[in-house]
Amino acid sequence: MSKKNSIISIENVSFTYPPPNRIQALKNVSLSIENGEFVALIGQNGSGKTTLAKCISGFLKPTKGAVKINGRNTKDMRTSDLAKEVGYIFQNPDHQLFKESIYDEIAFGLRNIETPKQEIERKVREVLERMHLWEFRDLHPFRLGKGQRQRVAISAILAMEPKILVIDEPTTGQDRKEARAIMDLTRDLNKEGITALVITHAMNLVAEYTKRTVALCEGQMLVDDTTREVFGQIDLLSHTYVEPPQITMLGNALGINPPVLTVDETKDAVMKRIRNN
Repeated sequence: MSKKNSIISIENVSFTYPPPNRIQALKNVSLSIENGEFVALIGQNGSGKTTLAKCISGFLKPTKGAVKINGRNTKDMRTSDLAKEVGYIFQNPDHQLFKESIYDEIAFGLRNIETPKQEIERKVREVLERMHLWEFRDLHPFRLGKGQRQRVAISAILAMEPKILVIDEPTTGQDRKEARAIMDLTRDLNKEGITALVITHAMNLVAEYTKRTVALCEGQMLVDDTTREVFGQIDLLSHTYVEPPQITMLGNALGINPPVLTVDETKDAVMKRIRNN
C-alpha cells in the first residue's frame, strides 16, 4: 500500500523471542499504514499478529528492522512519548487494570506524564462520560462486568489522546451486542481521526467495519489489500487457516464479483443478475 502520509512504517521487521522458547515470530515484515486508516490484522494463532502489534506499540523492540511512528524510530522514543502516540488495548482487560477505582485507573497515565491536576480532572470526566462510566467512577474496576471493564481499559487509553489505537481481540469474552458496541466505538474514533488497528478472528466484523486487511502467516506477510479483495482470495487465506465470512463464501460460490461483504450486497447482486437475465 502507499506510503504517502504514513503514520506507521514497518521496515523489514523481524522479531525472535529469547530463550528458553526461542521462536522467530516475525520474518522481514514491511508495512505502511496511513494516517486515519482502519486496518484489520488477521491470521491463525501464532501467525505473528500480536507480536507485530506489540512492536508497533513499543512493548517489544524488533530484533531486526525498524518500526517508525510519524517518522520516529520506536527504539529512540521514550515510553511517555510513545504513549502519547500509540494506545494499546490488551486482549484481556484484566491484564491492564490495577488501580483501586475507575477514576484512578483513567487518571494513572495522565499523572505519569505530569499532566496538570485540573487537566486530569477534565479529561477523566470527559472520557468517562463519553463511555457511560462516570457514575461508576468510585468503584473498583473488577466490580464491573467484562464488557464494562473493556470500556474502562479503552477509556484509560483514550484519556492519553493517542493518534493510533491498537486493539487486540476486542470481541474476546464479549457477547454479540458488546462486541459490536466496541467496534462501533472504534469506528467512531476512526472517523474523528484516530488511526485504528484491530487484531481479530471475527471475520464478519472485519468485513463490516474495516476497509483494509493485512493477513499474516507464520510470521510473514501473506496479503495486504482492501478487505473486499482479501476476502476474495479464499485459497490464499487458507494458508493461515482463515475463512472469509459465510456471506462472502456464498457470494464467491455464486460467482459474484467483486466479492460481497454483507447480506444486502449479496441480495443486490443476485437481484441484478435476475434482472439482467
